[in-house]
Formats: sequence, C-alpha cells, structure tokens
Amino acid sequence: MPVLSRSLRFLAAASWLVVSRTAGAAVVVDEAAFTCKVPVAYGIEELEQLTVRNCGNVDRAIEDFTQAIKDDKYLNARQKAAWESKMSAAHNCTTARYTMSVNAGSSDQLGVQRQAAWLATNAWGSVMMEGKECCTLLRAPYCIDQEPSIALVAGVMPFAALLLLLVLSIVVTMVAYFCCSSKRRSKHDAQARTVALAEASRASGGSSPTSAAGATAGAVT
Repeated sequence: MPVLSRSLRFLAAASWLVVSRTAGAAVVVDEAAFTCKVPVAYGIEELEQLTVRNCGNVDRAIEDFTQAIKDDKYLNARQKAAWESKMSAAHNCTTARYTMSVNAGSSDQLGVQRQAAWLATNAWGSVMMEGKECCTLLRAPYCIDQEPSIALVAGVMPFAALLLLLVLSIVVTMVAYFCCSSKRRSKHDAQARTVALAEASRASGGSSPTSAAGATAGAVT
C-alpha cells in the first residue's frame, strides 16, 4: 500500500512537471526572494498539511489563469505577462511534491518534509502573492498578512508626527539655551576682566584715568 501511494504521488508530480513546461512557464525560482518561513515546531503531518494547502492554492490560481487565457477577453497583455511570470510557482510545487514522493520514509523525513513545505508556502506566498501573505497556519485564518494595513498606518501616522514635533521642539530649545548661555558667559567674562584691569590699575597707581578707560573699553570690546 505505501508503495502504491508513493507511485501515485510520483505520477502526480511528474504530470505537474509536464503541465508547467507545456504551459510555457518560466521555470526560474529565485529562492533568495522567498519571504515565508515554516514554523520550527511543526512535525511531519503539519508540514504535509502546509504543502497540500499551499499547492492547492497554486493549483486553483493556475486553473483560473488558464481559463482566463482561453476566454482571452478578461486579460490584457500586461496582465498576461504578470501571470506568466508567476508560473514558476507551479515548478515550486512540482519540486515539493516530487521531494515528498521520492524521500517518503527516508531517515531525514522531517527535514525533507520541511523543505517541501517551505517550497510550497513560498510558491503561494512569495511567488503568487508577491510576498503579501504567508499561509503557514494550520487553522483559520491560515494566512498571515505580511504588509501593514491601511488602518494601522493611518493610526500610527498622527502619533509619529506628534513625536517628531516633540523631538524638534526639544532640539530647538536646547540649541537656544546653549547659545544664550554662551553669550551670557562671554559677557560675564568680559566684565570680570574689566574689573580686574581696573583694580590692577588702581593698585599700581601708575596709569592715568584715560588709559584705564581705554583699557576698560578694549576689554569690554
């Protein structure tokens, strides 16, 4: 029975490979752009559920696209190009299903199933949905939104603006305080030097009032 199940899954994977190539799919998998991560705590059964559910989403999306191509009146050239660029998701699911079928019962079945689930979740999330969601949950809502919602942005923006204004006001106040303090300190130092020169002149008794006044004026300047 396990041998029969493995054979059926292998045939399904092979048929998907034929379909993806005959459909003109661009089989280019940019794994560096994959954004969905499979939870570490999942076991083999949970990982298999993720693979089946995500590749099922891919299957239905490609069926809809194929039907739209046949009808031809629903898609323009840009939409067709955009959808054709996502056909690599079929290749991801083909690889995931092939990996599961060939390596079923292997010593590293958990690692193999994790790799398959990673390919499947990114086939839907990173390729089909362009990184907007990752369907890595086992229960509803099944998918996690990867983009900040409009309501969240609208709620955060006023607080961010107020925080920015507060920081700017603090900076301006500190700059004004230090500038005024520096001016007051300079004026105080000049007055202290003037008094010191006047006292020194009186103590020496050798300078005239005119020279003392000139020294005082120069000190203040």
